[in-house]
Amino acid sequence: DVINAGSELKHSDDGIAGHFLFSQKPGQPTLLVGRVTGLEPGEHGFHIHQYGDLSNGCESAGPHFNPDGVDHGDATEGHVGDLGNITADENGVAEINMILRRVDLSGDRSVVGRAIVVHADEDDLGQGGDEESLKTGNAGDRVGCGVIRLSESLDEIFAYGLDLPANQYGQPDYSKPMEFIGSLVKSGLDRIAVLKHIRDKYEISARSARGLYDLWQRTEGAFV
Repeated sequence: DVINAGSELKHSDDGIAGHFLFSQKPGQPTLLVGRVTGLEPGEHGFHIHQYGDLSNGCESAGPHFNPDGVDHGDATEGHVGDLGNITADENGVAEINMILRRVDLSGDRSVVGRAIVVHADEDDLGQGGDEESLKTGNAGDRVGCGVIRLSESLDEIFAYGLDLPANQYGQPDYSKPMEFIGSLVKSGLDRIAVLKHIRDKYEISARSARGLYDLWQRTEGAFV
């Protein structure tokens, strides 16, 4: 079965807000989509931290999740919690769409119950040449954080704006829309026609339809 999880930024600087959705099928990488608003334009370090303890704001989330005890790096090597950078546009909005091949939502290396953190500065991905670079990437202050929790409803999906159907447990289910989009593309329809079919079938906005189509392109069949 697909495992779904979500997170919402709860402890953030004024004006910063964000929602994140995780989804993983057994034996497959984890899909992460999300949106952060209110950021300074540019690059911002983006990590999963060890603890879901936000009793002292983002500081009590501890260091990056690093079960292998290695130096800081990027989403392909380094800490499991190293997700690289997200990019905020001129309006301070960062759209997130990642395939995370080292992140799991179950088992002894699960990130569920840990914290997702957005930083003030760009992550140097361990290439900064100093000791702090090998720990944090010199990503600066923690401007927003939230606990990653298993999704029990569609609340996080609706908050982000992707009106996906639910599976039999009432959880967001990516598999059906991914299969549907794949069948449309294989039938020879162009992108504009595919987007129209997505909007009509799921009764969603053009923006959400584009988001689903982009997810299909990035997953390369991971959810089919």
